[in-house]
Amino acid sequence: MNLKMFDTLGRLALTGHWMIWLGRRSGRDLNAEQIAGLRKHVTSGFSMIANNPSLLLPIMDEHAIELALFLSLATLMGHAQADVAGWLSEMVHRLKVAVVSHGRYPAALTDYPDLLAHPKAQTDEYRREVTSGSVLIPLLLAFAAGLGDVKSIASLEELIAGPLAHCTLQLWLPDEESEKHFYLNDAVHGAALADLPTSAGGKDLLKVLLAACKATDWFNSLSAIGVGCFPLILTACRHYRLPVPPQYWISLLLPPETDTTTAAP
Repeated sequence: MNLKMFDTLGRLALTGHWMIWLGRRSGRDLNAEQIAGLRKHVTSGFSMIANNPSLLLPIMDEHAIELALFLSLATLMGHAQADVAGWLSEMVHRLKVAVVSHGRYPAALTDYPDLLAHPKAQTDEYRREVTSGSVLIPLLLAFAAGLGDVKSIASLEELIAGPLAHCTLQLWLPDEESEKHFYLNDAVHGAALADLPTSAGGKDLLKVLLAACKATDWFNSLSAIGVGCFPLILTACRHYRLPVPPQYWISLLLPPETDTTTAAP
């Protein structure tokens, strides 16, 4: 159920991003009717979350892809301070309880039999084995920092300093090879941004992400971004199970006056 619900949420979120692209073709701004339709679309996603507790914590760490898609869509549509904040807070709370109690915490597993049996053992050794790296936790910390959710930030910092101290926090960015391989996934490409900081209440993480996004122009050099077809990149990420690059969502978490050339459309 957990796997299917996050897959459905990802489909819904991706549809919303394509709706934004369709509405903004030829340089037009979204009109009132289109904005209302998108907000209704996002509201249906939150209704799905409210009616399906399995969406309150993923079992797969790579469901950070679906979370990034929906979190960015909902934030773009003005749901950050209410629905997004509440969902994020509950997710972090459940994450903390699951990790500490050796429950069904998100794991770096992809095979269905392994996920079905997870956790195979309620031991520190097993937990270290299946949480050796995470793209989910830095995503949650970044959004919590962007929303100023002090309680969630403290919970994540406690986990990172304690039972998940071994976990390599990482995100993914396109590199010079990505244009050739992004759309077919016929070779390894991109670069991992690892050993991300968790200090200063998540602010250092946002600074590092912003600096990394500014230091490389490979994201903006992608042909899909160059011609304005940004949902193609999001579709490839979801299909090939690549984390959504922070260049797409980082600007949503920064103060309006922050100077950045990387922004969600």
